[in-house]
Amino acid sequence: MGYRTDADTKKEVTILFEPDVLLPAQYFETTKKKFQAMPEKDLALAVLEDAVYSFPKYLLVPDKKRTLLFKEAERWIFDDDDSGIFSYRNVCDVWDIDGDYLRSGLLRWKEKQLSSRIKGGACRVRKQQGHVRRG
Repeated sequence: MGYRTDADTKKEVTILFEPDVLLPAQYFETTKKKFQAMPEKDLALAVLEDAVYSFPKYLLVPDKKRTLLFKEAERWIFDDDDSGIFSYRNVCDVWDIDGDYLRSGLLRWKEKQLSSRIKGGACRVRKQQGHVRRG
């Protein structure tokens, strides 16, 4: 069993307070932000947001320009070609979004809107026909 001397203790304490030697790259690696600005990733999200926004907004609009916006959004969302950097599938993958789930939700919403419009239109036609017969 060895005894510790004052010199051993002093040496251990001195080692604790020695500066760490770091390369500049090592220093900046520890201080840089966890989330780096990635303009391409932000642009991809903006493309996805625009399509998801345009899809329901312009579905039942009779205006030709807005109908075209809906069709472009629908074509992009339901296109399975993932060769382009900003394809639907790649954008969803970059943002860790389940693209199939999003598609199915949009499709269910579209079908519901169209079926309620057809039912509502049939009711209106019947009411109008009844009104015409009475008049």
